[in-house]
Amino acid sequence: MFQHRQAIVRLRTGETARQIARSALMGRDRLAVFRALAERHGWLSPQAPLPDDATLAAALGAPKRAASTVSSVEPPCKAAPFMPR
Repeated sequence: MFQHRQAIVRLRTGETARQIARSALMGRDRLAVFRALAERHGWLSPQAPLPDDATLAAALGAPKRAASTVSSVEPPCKAAPFMPR
């Protein structure tokens, strides 16, 4: 949530998407989507308070999960059989 709140602060100060992306806070494509969301919710107004974590989480929705965490390239590893000494 910190990066989203930081993006709101920087957008409020008038920084461009390129400047924010150059700082590695958020990419320009993602920032464009987030800017539209922030404008819809009125977060870019300097008089509006910064949204709290719960408000941001509700607006952003559930985080996207990886489709699979199992490698499709690497063959599965088979454990060596137990050999007593």
